[in-house]
Amino acid sequence: MKNAKAILCILLALAMVFSLGACANSSKDNSPASSSNVGSPDASLEPETSVKAPESITIGRTGGLGRFLAGIAPIENQTACDAVFDSVFRTDPKTKQVFSDILESWEWTDDTTFVMKMKQNVVFSNGDPATADDLVFSYANHKERGSNYLNAFGLILDQCVATDKYTATFKFERPYNMFTSMIIYLVDKKWSLEVGWDSQEWYNPVGSGPYKCTEYVSDDHLTLVARDDYWNKDAGPIAVKQFIIKNYPDSATMFMDLETGNIDFCEVQSTDYSRFLTDGGEGFSCALVPLGCNLFFHFGFLNNPIWKDQKVREAIACGINWEELGKVTLGDMYISAKSLVPESSPEFLNTGVPKFDQEKAKQLLAEAGYSAGDLKLKTFTMQANLYKNSCESFQFYAQQIGIDVTIEYGDVSTAIAKWVDPAGGIDFGIFYVPQSNPGGSLRIGLWNANELHGVTWAYIDDDEFQKAFTDVVYTTDKDLSLKSAKECQQLSFDRTLMVPIAEMTAAIGYRTDVFNEQLAKDYFVTNGNYQIGRLGLASAWK
Repeated sequence: MKNAKAILCILLALAMVFSLGACANSSKDNSPASSSNVGSPDASLEPETSVKAPESITIGRTGGLGRFLAGIAPIENQTACDAVFDSVFRTDPKTKQVFSDILESWEWTDDTTFVMKMKQNVVFSNGDPATADDLVFSYANHKERGSNYLNAFGLILDQCVATDKYTATFKFERPYNMFTSMIIYLVDKKWSLEVGWDSQEWYNPVGSGPYKCTEYVSDDHLTLVARDDYWNKDAGPIAVKQFIIKNYPDSATMFMDLETGNIDFCEVQSTDYSRFLTDGGEGFSCALVPLGCNLFFHFGFLNNPIWKDQKVREAIACGINWEELGKVTLGDMYISAKSLVPESSPEFLNTGVPKFDQEKAKQLLAEAGYSAGDLKLKTFTMQANLYKNSCESFQFYAQQIGIDVTIEYGDVSTAIAKWVDPAGGIDFGIFYVPQSNPGGSLRIGLWNANELHGVTWAYIDDDEFQKAFTDVVYTTDKDLSLKSAKECQQLSFDRTLMVPIAEMTAAIGYRTDVFNEQLAKDYFVTNGNYQIGRLGLASAWK
């Protein structure tokens, strides 16, 4: 069952790959959060903008409208969910700090006990007041309905309780400092149980966010309208009265509608972004925004014993022109990676990357006992361009240093089945976490680095790395977590445990009569950075 849930988790997350073409407060060194640091991000960080908030904004997307139930297939529309629900915790993409709109405070009272105190004025769109019972239910319901969202938390759900009307206590099997990085929506327990999980009401759900879904037309569009009774008066007035999210069958058609002004905002594929850089745009523009994670080459430690020899790993690291591979894979969206996390991450340590030297690579292979043609590698990957281009570029450079590479392709389901199968026969993989990571967390960026039942070839089989990585994730000591994250980066470089290729980005397109570049980038509505609720507030447009 555990492996089945791991597969579901991967399936849900990888559903977002194709849109690219393809910290908790510590009880040891922090006092409990106060209202001064748990509300909205510092307003002084908001950009000055010369544009005025429109009454309505239309956003384009591909891949279906999604739904409002998180953690099960079909995947939720996280852009719309951000407007309809309040997330318990969020990460500000500029400051990298965790904040909450609905909590008055939170703290680790010991290494396995986390206490959250709610604000007393949170109200759902149906008039129900939100309480700690709703907060606990917002987590517990995931297990009850088979969602994958709590898999990694180690929550002891029968010990997660409301201790008074507005205070909830959560118990863990062991410390888990990534708890506040997971997006969990506050849901109305009473309403949810009344309608049931299979109800059509979930296409127009009750939530505590600033907007309510008033129209949902399958495969076409949904409409979000501002709530007149929105409870969070501290956030200021709502300026954008309506969002329309329109679904497109393909990205090319969507980009044409951006060009002609039929939509105001969308994610842009790499080919369209490159065309924009060449031809420019009339009435619209495009910009790159970081996803907070990197693209990596993974040695399949668990699948092939050759990777136990560091000389073989070093030969791969210096024998492949990773810069050129990154450019072929990502085109004009390529940004070189200098470590396991992006430069913007608070955890970043500039370890550098291996120097391209094919003669050295050949020498290392000879020292490891391989002549030209002796070493043969194989992989199975998805048919998406990102994977196809990167793997074929690797194949080209590997042949130049005497390594034969065989690549097989399949659809998403077939590829994932092989990726999580210990007998899948995959020697290497090129992969990134297919969701945004606003805080630039090493743990999120190395999704399966410590998961024996996840993507098998992404596991890093090094005891010292695993010890440091455990201290990144399973501690409430922020200083220890930061120190260990940097240790992981240095170990990976020194021992050639994996190769960072590029910082992942998304390209966004926006109408220049609605947005300026900074505004669009601060509130971009794509892969994990869900800001539509805040984009609607007057404070975003000051």
